[in-house]
Amino acid sequence: MRPLTTLFVTLLTLLAPALGQELSVYNVVTDAYPRITANYFALDETGATIDDLTARDFRVIETTTDGKNVDLTSTVSHNCITNASSTSASVVLIVDESLSMDQLLPSGKRRIEYVKEALRAFVDRLPWNGETAVSIIGFSGKSRLLCDWQTTPGPVLAAIGRLTPLSATNYEVSFLGIPNVFDQMQQRTPSIPKVAFFITDGAPNPDIAKRQEFEQKVITLARAQGIRIFSVTLMINRTDPSIATICRSTGGRSMIATEESLVNLVGVLALEAISKKVCTISWISPLVCNDDLRMRTATIQLRRGRQPDTKVYYTTPDSSLVRLEAVPSTLVYGDIPPLQSLNL
Repeated sequence: MRPLTTLFVTLLTLLAPALGQELSVYNVVTDAYPRITANYFALDETGATIDDLTARDFRVIETTTDGKNVDLTSTVSHNCITNASSTSASVVLIVDESLSMDQLLPSGKRRIEYVKEALRAFVDRLPWNGETAVSIIGFSGKSRLLCDWQTTPGPVLAAIGRLTPLSATNYEVSFLGIPNVFDQMQQRTPSIPKVAFFITDGAPNPDIAKRQEFEQKVITLARAQGIRIFSVTLMINRTDPSIATICRSTGGRSMIATEESLVNLVGVLALEAISKKVCTISWISPLVCNDDLRMRTATIQLRRGRQPDTKVYYTTPDSSLVRLEAVPSTLVYGDIPPLQSLNL
């Protein structure tokens, strides 16, 4: 029997997927320029989180649109914040089902297909241990419950397959309509962390009528249940300000993404939902003298093992632009005698 057992184990090893190391950097913030800050997750070859990294484990090369590279590794700093958490989570996925999700992209895929792939990656990353549960709310002109609470991945994956582009992009209905995220979360025990993920590909349509009132109501309801709200926005280059305020005020994050980066980003967020630590790296970005050079790419390398790297894209604020002004603009001096000079 031993040769057969050895053969069986060998076959399992050959058939198992090769995970490899992974570095994911997201949520780039430029507000504190010249220091650029971003969150990250680093995984080892088995898919486990690497949790003992320091600033010395990262290399950062910044590239401007003119192709010039600057090594910013010496400016890198590192920080981790420990959150009270567990290995389980109650998760509500709030997914945009507006008509724009049906748009055919240059890749030949519709945007909704990228979203479905990302959500499947999210489900694959969750610890299905009997306590973790997921519910899905779709929103367009109104909200609908695609999936009630499930503690196994099968029904959740089936519900993801039923996501369908329908009509408008009414942000408010998933928070304050019927069904809504807060009524769903009320069914779950408060001892398990509660996290909601809001995914959209456009600005609210119709617009949010009373923004301040909407923000305050959602924040109050979320804090009452200890719900962290995260958002991912596709297609447009900014998060709606009300959604950004809600995420920030509930301990979550708001991010923008391309369709191509969505799968990795949402998979990473699944890990953050149950993570005990949220880690950031930051670096000092230099001044530039041309407005176009404010658009930058940072290549960030993990200096361990296979040394994987990843790229992030960002635009630095106006304060990163050097302006040279002569004051006064006219220099006045007296007559210079013939055959003599004046040193300035």
